[in-house]
Order: sequence, then structure tokens, then C-alpha cells
Amino acid sequence: MQFIDQFIEAKKDPRKMQVPHPLLKDLVAETYGVLVYQEQVMMAARIIAGYTLGEADILRRAMGKKKPEVMAAQKAVFVKKAKAFNNIDQPEAERVFGVLEKFAQYGFNKSHSAAYAMLSYRTAYLKANYPVEFMAALLSSELGNMDKVSKFIEASETINIKVLGPDINISRETFTPIIDPNWRPELNGDIFGESAGSIRFGFAAIKGIGEGPAKAIVEERDANGEFKDVFDFVERVGTKNINRRVMENLILTGAFDSFGIDRAHLFNSVEAILGHSAELEKDKLSGQTNMFDMLDMGGGSASDTSLIDTSAHPMPLSEKLFHEKELLSFYVSGHPMNEFARFDFALDSVPPADAVRRVQRARFRACGVVSNVVKKLSKKDNRPWFAFTLSGRDNAKTWQINAFADVYESVMEDLRQRAGADMRDSVDIAMLEGKCFCVVGECKCDDGSEVRMGAQSITPMAEAVPASVNAVEWLISPYNNPEHFVKRLSQFIYNGASGGIEHIIKVQVADNSFIEFSRDGVNKSGYDAAEFAKLFKEPAFIDAKISVRPPPERERKFDFKNRRQFANKK
Repeated sequence: MQFIDQFIEAKKDPRKMQVPHPLLKDLVAETYGVLVYQEQVMMAARIIAGYTLGEADILRRAMGKKKPEVMAAQKAVFVKKAKAFNNIDQPEAERVFGVLEKFAQYGFNKSHSAAYAMLSYRTAYLKANYPVEFMAALLSSELGNMDKVSKFIEASETINIKVLGPDINISRETFTPIIDPNWRPELNGDIFGESAGSIRFGFAAIKGIGEGPAKAIVEERDANGEFKDVFDFVERVGTKNINRRVMENLILTGAFDSFGIDRAHLFNSVEAILGHSAELEKDKLSGQTNMFDMLDMGGGSASDTSLIDTSAHPMPLSEKLFHEKELLSFYVSGHPMNEFARFDFALDSVPPADAVRRVQRARFRACGVVSNVVKKLSKKDNRPWFAFTLSGRDNAKTWQINAFADVYESVMEDLRQRAGADMRDSVDIAMLEGKCFCVVGECKCDDGSEVRMGAQSITPMAEAVPASVNAVEWLISPYNNPEHFVKRLSQFIYNGASGGIEHIIKVQVADNSFIEFSRDGVNKSGYDAAEFAKLFKEPAFIDAKISVRPPPERERKFDFKNRRQFANKK
């Protein structure tokens, strides 16, 4: 990277080309004085010091590995051979060796570079001119590798391409591009501007579906048109292609949402729907028809909506998100942390890895969704502990955290208290999966290598926010009905739960200038996610500055052993 500017300047003006040594001028002419290829490093060793091809390759490999003792030996050989071959003095030979060493650490194989360059140009062209098709193909190429799929979904959204859940009448086997016909790269400027379209999850990308059912669904739809409802779907695709697990996973990922039936109601009716369809298939095979079929009056048809069990409550958003993450490795309907929007980022206080390496220990506080909970036993005393992943709303924020025995016991006791007396025996640490928590703990890096994060408290977000937030400074516009904002905030304070969150209103008087509104009628409140969400959507709302307490310090037990050691040294 450090030589890119030099390369560009010499390409623009050959007079600015800097040659490592006059003997190497012809060798580096095609790359504007910069050693780019591994072959150039090898040829430079041959030209300067008379190396054979075999010796030059050994030198190149030694330079790439950067082992000090090996390099010292190679430098001595190079200096000796340069003197014998070209009568080059030691200081000049060592300088040239240093140049070669620097380039050899990243030099690229020339024969590979042409292929890489062609692929780079072609993929760049496709991404710029066909971004939706390109990203859909990229996602499809990694089916089965959900870590990469998640990263490519994030990459799609950075260029304004939304990845949507599966739809029974739109999705195909793999990720499906939905093109905006009005988007043109030459009209819309660049792929970071207006959205070029969206991408639908493919059926084969859903866990438990597989290629067979996915292919059967798409072939039937292509041959005979869209499915009218869930009954039409099962009747046409057939129970030999669609079993209970396939139906449940399609429902839980929202593939039937376009039919307007709640996911919980459909899920509770799967057995009845499949049983009814199997009976109709049996009747057709036996050649039976009834009077209503003959008269085309609809009696006995597959679309018997009375089979849908609507007695249960609609599926809550939190449950939808849990199943989406489980089956798609991705949240489609939202994110569990959206409920705590703005507060999560305000609470997050995780020091950079470099800072932790310098001080070895530092406090952290992080907010997110718990996943990948793994229970373990300590080698020392066989006590249980667990490791988990914490993922914030910003998918770039993902932390691997350990919770050792004391924290494990504290969390388990908290889960038992929340479960109630009749459910305490069935409580398991896996119950943390998919839920939102604020984790406070300590980052450690005693040996200067990888930073380790250890939890010391794990608190549900609904409790962590009111316990940690000092104040909310509301910045509002004087033009978009500010009176309504003040009225709503006042009602929330007086009618809601009491608490320690102070509210300060500031009204905009210039672009970046605000004056504090009279605090008469505005005081302190508790936390209510729904009420805060309404305030954030008020027309007068501009921004909110949230003031939080720092992560609490850990209570340390006095170490008498270390005290005695310190006293002895003193």
C-alpha cells in the first residue's frame, strides 16, 4: 500500500520513476519502478548477486516468512554474492537487500495476478451495473455457510439492497433478485444511491428445507401459476414433497405471510392442513368425487379455512425474530434490539483492543442479543460456566464473552426467580438465547495477544436502561408542532412509572444551536420502550442526547496473599 502513490506518479510521469538500483531498471520498467511480482524479486537476486533460480526462490520464501535469524544468514550470502558477481560494496548490497526484503513480504505471483485482475474487473463491473443480481448470486454461492451469508447480507444492505424473507409466490430455490425496473446505473449515479431493488431468501436457504422441496415448489409454481392460499399450495405441491417440518419452517420464516394469516395460527394448524390434503389426495387416487365437486360449488375443496386454528394469540414479534434467526441465521422482520433503539448505543462502552493491550485490563459494557450459548465445566473444580455471543443492532458489533462459575450461578438464580416455583426445575442457561441483555465485565489481555472478555453481570435490557440512564436531552424543532411533543412527554412523565431519568428539552434556534426550554412541567420518569418510541417519531423531534452512568466498577476481594508478598518486598 505504501508504494501505490509512487506507482501512480511514475505511471503519470515516467520521469518520476524511482529505480531500486541501476541494474534493475529494465526489470522494473513495466511496473513503474515498483517491485510488484514475486518473480521480480527473484530476478533481482539473479541480476544483482548471480543467484540461480532455485537459490532465488529459497531467498524469496525466506523473505516472506520474516524470520530474523534466517534473514541474517540470507543477507550475509547476498552481500557476499553481490560483491563476487557485480563488485557491489557491502553498504549498497545491504540497501538493495532491504528493498527486496520489503517487497518480498507482499509480492504477488505474476501468473496469478492477470487472472485475479480480470476477475476483479469483471466482478466490479457486475456489481456496479447489476448490483441486485450480483449480490443474489454471491449469496447463493455460499448456501450452507451461514457465517458468510450473514456477512454478504450486511454487504448488500450497505449498498441499499434490502434482503427480505422468503415468499411462497416470489422466492426461488436460491436467493432471488427483485429488480427495480426504473433503476439505471447511468441515471442513479452509483450503487450507494437509490436502491436498485431487493433480494428474497431462497427456499433452499431455509434450514430443514433442502433442494428437493425447494425445486418442487418452484417447478409447480412455474408450471401452473401462483398459489392462491396455503391449502392450494399443499394440494398442488403434494404431501410427498412437503412434510410437516418443511411446512413449519416455511411458516416460521414468513413464507406464507402474504396470505394474511398469522404465523402462530398457521403453525398450530399444520397437522390439520396436511391431514386434510392427504385425505383429498387419497380420494383423488381412488377416483372418488362428491356432489359438491361435480356441481363446482366448492364443498370439500382444499381451501377449508375452518381448519385454521385462530384460538391462540398472534405470534409476538420477539418469537418471529427468534425463529427467523434460528432458520435463516438472519433477522427479517426487524431486530430484537430495535425496542431499545438509541439507548443501546449510548450504553455501549467497549474499549478498543489496542487500548486493552496497553493497560492489560479494562471495564466494558455491551448491549445486544445473546446467541451461541455453550455450557462448560471448569477443569479446576468442575463448576459450570458458559460462553456466548453478544450481537448488537449494528451487526459489526459482535462480542465473544465468557461467564464463569459465579456469574453462571447468579444468572441461573435470576432465571429461576423469573420462571416461578412450578418451572424452576426446568430452567436452563440456554433460555438466554435470542433475548436482549446488557453485559458488564472486564476485558483482559495479560500476555499482549487476544483480548478476552469476561462477564460479571448480565442484566435484561428493560432493567439495564432505567438503571444506567441519567438523562435524556431532547432536541426539537420550533416549527413541527413542538407543543404536541411537550404535551406527550409531560403525559408520559406524570402518567407513567416513576424513575430517575431526567428530561431536558432544547429548542432549535439555528442549524447547530439550541436553547433550553423551561423545565416547568418536565421532570423525571422511568423507562417505557413504547413511549420513548412514540416520542422519537414525533414531527418536532430532531435528536436525543442520552447521558449514562459509566460501567460500575468491580468489587474486588482483598487478597491477603498479595498483601504479604508486597510487604515482604517492601
